[in-house]
Amino acid sequence: LVGVAVRAGWILATHAQFVPYSDSCRFVWMAREQIGTALVHPPVLNEPLFPWLLAGVFRLFGDSVLVARLASGFVQCLCVVPLFLWTWRVFDRRSAIAVAALFHLLPGLVSASLEVYDVNLAALLLVCILPVGFLPHRSVRGFVEGVIVGLVYLTRSEGPVYGVGLALAAMVMPDPASPSRWASRARALAGLALGFLLVGGLYLIHLRLAFGEWIISPKQAILLRVLSGTESEPVPSLPVRALTNAKVYLLAFLPWALSPHYWVLIPWSWFSESRSAERRGQEGRLLLLAASFLLTLPVTNQPNYRYLIVILPLLLPWVGHGLVRLHASLGTRAPRLAWPLVALAVLAGIVPHYVRLADST
Repeated sequence: LVGVAVRAGWILATHAQFVPYSDSCRFVWMAREQIGTALVHPPVLNEPLFPWLLAGVFRLFGDSVLVARLASGFVQCLCVVPLFLWTWRVFDRRSAIAVAALFHLLPGLVSASLEVYDVNLAALLLVCILPVGFLPHRSVRGFVEGVIVGLVYLTRSEGPVYGVGLALAAMVMPDPASPSRWASRARALAGLALGFLLVGGLYLIHLRLAFGEWIISPKQAILLRVLSGTESEPVPSLPVRALTNAKVYLLAFLPWALSPHYWVLIPWSWFSESRSAERRGQEGRLLLLAASFLLTLPVTNQPNYRYLIVILPLLLPWVGHGLVRLHASLGTRAPRLAWPLVALAVLAGIVPHYVRLADST
């Protein structure tokens, strides 16, 4: 509730500075087309799930950009619920509280919640995958994961790459309780594929009927039509594009999304204490899910910090647990300074970014 209040207050305070022809407006226009109030009809470049959600909100609360911004921010705030529950189950209650606090404080997440972005819905869907890992039957678990990945695909075109990470997790982390590890893997992969095809397969068929060719995204069809009959500039090879995008993310976007000294807390969370087999399995699944983002680097034409918002919440459980371990380590050496030093570490990672964010708005 505090996070919702902070975001709502910031949205109301900055609404006068909203850019009327930004990327956010494209989602508003698409939503208005769904309810028949659109005055502008731009090319359909994005997947439909987020505009459908906005259209439903418009029907309930009225058609306005302010309503769309509040809805987008609220969707992002919901990410904290599965994050809190998963972190409490895998780590402990104090780590879960630290994750919830970080989620509502990180400038990268707060700034993204101020706009109407599909990455907020994609981030919510991805974090909803985490509690699914506690389901006892791997086939059911895989099916639910596949359905969610399909919904991510209906939100952003790179959604299927996260299915790759989950498939790898199913392969390298068999169920110890299963009498046949290969059978357990096969059931998980079959469930994952079936769940994804149930949602993503139907969407592919829809795109085939709408555009007359097999494509994976409306943006792909528009780009092919623009380039048809014209000479295009040489396209960089996939390895070159991946390295270029990785450099941009590493040097420009990652320090903004998550302060560099927070990254040190992630390996500290891994190696600061012994881990049970269940925790190693859950963390390995989370790591492969987050690392799937790397598969988007070769096919991303214009990298943007907003794309990191999809996976940023997946990193917070390790950062939160790292802060708890840091406090425990300092508590054995300087008990009176433990909390002040931890608070200083948190504030050092967010205050400078908030100053820049306030200057930009």
